[in-house]
Amino acid sequence: MVDEQSSMAMENCWKTRVLVPNDFTDTLPHSLSEDIFTLLDVPSLCHATEVSTRWNTCINFSNYIWRKKYYDLSPRLLKAIPQDSLTWKDMVIDEYLRQLCKRSWMRGDYSYLKSYKDLNRCAKWRPLSVEDWAEILEKELYR
Repeated sequence: MVDEQSSMAMENCWKTRVLVPNDFTDTLPHSLSEDIFTLLDVPSLCHATEVSTRWNTCINFSNYIWRKKYYDLSPRLLKAIPQDSLTWKDMVIDEYLRQLCKRSWMRGDYSYLKSYKDLNRCAKWRPLSVEDWAEILEKELYR
């Protein structure tokens, strides 16, 4: 059902071309435009959805773009498929934020925490895997 909706939205997106000066999505084939969007990092991709209604529709309803982003972020999760309640976009954003959280821990941004209650002040907090925690704790031992 989701695939049908997204393919219909993409079809409408490419059928109703309102020519905007210098908009590459008007002149390039759909697949090439998607490939260009996949070159953006996650924050830039999210900002690109705010450029125009057309870009928003084309990016948000493209499973290809978000699936590729997800596999770029998590090559170890190549067999992952979205759960019923999540889209590829949701999974990408969640994985991106999880990696930001891990990076902050690895840099030592949270080394000053004295108890688990202090975690509430961590704006980027995301659940991490056992492997991630093992990496973080090993790094903390050597600080």
